[in-house]
Amino acid sequence: MRFIKYFDAGIDESMVRSFCGKYNLSERVVKIIIGRGYSTDSDVEDFLHPENVKLQSPFSMKGIKEAVEKIKLAIASGKKILIFGDYDVDGISATAIMVKTLEKMGASAKYFLPNRYVDGYGLTKDVILKIKKLYSPDLIITVDCGITAVDEVEYAKSLGIDIIITDHHEIGDTLPNTIVINTKFEDQEYSFRGLCGTGVAFKLSEALTSFKEASEYLPIVAIATIADIVPLTKENRTLVRLGFKNMEKLPIGLKHMFSANKVSLKNPDATDIAFKIAPKLNASGRMGDAVDSLMLYFETNPNKTKAQIEKIIAHNTKRQNLGAKINEDCKKMLYPQDTSNMPAIILWKEDWDQGILGIECSKILEDYNRPVFLFTKEGEYLKGSARSVKDINIHNILTSVSDILEVFGGHTMAAGLTLKLKNFDEFKRRVNAYILEHINPKVFEPIQYYDDEINLNDIDQKFIDDLGVLEPCGCDNPKPKFKIDYNDITIQPLSKNSDHANIIFGKKLNLVFFNYTKNINKLNFGTGLKFIFEFQETKGKYFKGIIKEFEFDGIVKPTTAGCLDCNVVYQLADGDYNNAEYKTYKQSEIVKFLLDASRSVFGTLFVANSLKTYNSFIEKYDMGNIYSYDIINHNNAGYNSLLLAPKNVDFARKYSKIIFLDSVIDLSFVAKINDESKAQVLLPIQSVYSKEVFDKLDLSRQHFAFVYQKMLSIDNTKFTDIYSIYTHLFQKDSKRVSFNNFIVPFSVFNELKIISFDEKNDLLFKINKNVKTELNTSKIYNKINLLKKTII
Repeated sequence: MRFIKYFDAGIDESMVRSFCGKYNLSERVVKIIIGRGYSTDSDVEDFLHPENVKLQSPFSMKGIKEAVEKIKLAIASGKKILIFGDYDVDGISATAIMVKTLEKMGASAKYFLPNRYVDGYGLTKDVILKIKKLYSPDLIITVDCGITAVDEVEYAKSLGIDIIITDHHEIGDTLPNTIVINTKFEDQEYSFRGLCGTGVAFKLSEALTSFKEASEYLPIVAIATIADIVPLTKENRTLVRLGFKNMEKLPIGLKHMFSANKVSLKNPDATDIAFKIAPKLNASGRMGDAVDSLMLYFETNPNKTKAQIEKIIAHNTKRQNLGAKINEDCKKMLYPQDTSNMPAIILWKEDWDQGILGIECSKILEDYNRPVFLFTKEGEYLKGSARSVKDINIHNILTSVSDILEVFGGHTMAAGLTLKLKNFDEFKRRVNAYILEHINPKVFEPIQYYDDEINLNDIDQKFIDDLGVLEPCGCDNPKPKFKIDYNDITIQPLSKNSDHANIIFGKKLNLVFFNYTKNINKLNFGTGLKFIFEFQETKGKYFKGIIKEFEFDGIVKPTTAGCLDCNVVYQLADGDYNNAEYKTYKQSEIVKFLLDASRSVFGTLFVANSLKTYNSFIEKYDMGNIYSYDIINHNNAGYNSLLLAPKNVDFARKYSKIIFLDSVIDLSFVAKINDESKAQVLLPIQSVYSKEVFDKLDLSRQHFAFVYQKMLSIDNTKFTDIYSIYTHLFQKDSKRVSFNNFIVPFSVFNELKIISFDEKNDLLFKINKNVKTELNTSKIYNKINLLKKTII
């Protein structure tokens, strides 16, 4: 992982001093603001006080004047009007605003939100016919959808239904032949392109009534703008800030939703809305009926809103459970594949729930840092969602394969699509080919950007308070991230979930590290620890935050315990070492291997089996094409990496070339890699494991008994990993009992079920006192004993 500062040079110090004095802000905060592109007096003033920025007239938006005339005429003529919305928070919110606006104007407005499972996405011919039978509307107004509904609009007209399209999604080559309102039009006076669907609906509401009347909907606009992940800049920043100042105008049902999720109405936070409110409101549509969430915008009975919220929470719980299953399925499906040569992840499964594929795309994308397409099967069709990484435009990719798609639409970073099952393989081939041909491989580099470096002395209450001027934070105006380099940390696992921990920095800073156990070896052994984090709350003894990324400088600190030559046990493998397939190489070829790695961000792994070899490699060679350092466990998506003392062969399928820098203790380990992967394995010509390591191993019964007696003191105790057990037992006696002389008895006892310790689950160390067996029944013991006797 590379840590790079967003803007590292070119900031005028006199400008910084001027803004610090004018606005009484910390220098670091001012530099963040300037670094985000706000460098003039008017820019900074507008950024700091967006509520004072004059919004553009809705009539500067193409089509609004004609739409207002048509809608007012329809109302005056007593015509039936129906609002057709999408089933996410944006579509629901836009629907609520338009229905409320029309009702104020004296119209009898109905609404229709498609059921994801019954009606599919968007304005289809079947849905239009269904609406015709149910409501017989004279005019349909779409919100947050419809920009691609060219044929559907013509079909509606043939049934005598007029249509107005309001949308904010990408515009295709052909527009529906009707009034279309969309922020993406280039040939319009209205200059901001980033409104969400609800923002567009608000503009139409304002044009139909007035800004004063429409302003009661600003809190709804704020929620939708945050939920739809559109840029929180310019007009969106103004709309959200104005919405936050008027949260008392929220419908009572949404107020109850905020209260139920402990989100403040007096001091709302965009991050809280994004993670605590939006997913739940979205869950109804994802699980089928978005009307369950829409009712919170209309219902005024407190008892009914409470029941509605319980229903929504049930939808969300179901969504989470189904999502966990999809995520697990994806990882199982990817495990046997060679992901090193896979520029996009494209998967389908018949029983996946279509409603949550977008969410799960995003989660897989976080793990693999490449575009993700997930589909579920419906008859002869695959219906799916896509999410992309920065600098890879998903809409452009889908346009390139539009001839084999039934329908698609969305943004540059996210889309929905449908294709026939028979075209899946062709779709997969062409998408991957497009990325290989058009996208620079450097796009896939694992980079975490941060705003500023910081140390403990820089953190005080004024600085934390000043950071508040950056709110609302979200898309294109993210929460500021800070990098802190700090080695002398204290790790305190959370009592309720030991996979997570508080990381304490001195007496000042407490950062929560979720799933920190994946990095436990780096935390234990690494030097130059680097953390990227966001500040959160500031109450209590410590300033608080959340760790977003962690890395170290690659160098591993020496230890007299010898715990990083632990492949003595971990690289034992069942099987015939004569079946091992590998090539040998000369030391001089390593430079060539490193140069070859420059052709791709993925696919090359260097493995060191000893600490000496590992550190020597880093000191001797240019690590410019190495993106990840791992110790014992491998935790990345197949980036070009250096791995020390691997514990198993789980890493193998992620690589096309695996280069061992020193000896492999047991060629059966190589044979096991061959079974797991098609990767080319290379060993140094002189690949003989150090006899010294085996000479120092104590395999006597007395030693095993001594280790067992020490273990009795930790029966029924939880630990983060095996190393933490070792340090607990032998930290003061590491010269007598090295890690190797601990891990061998530990592994033998575990194999014979004399003890139990599951590193992947409960992390509880237990001694099974009823188990009695002989050491020579252990495969591990017998193999190490044989190697100790035979290695010369």
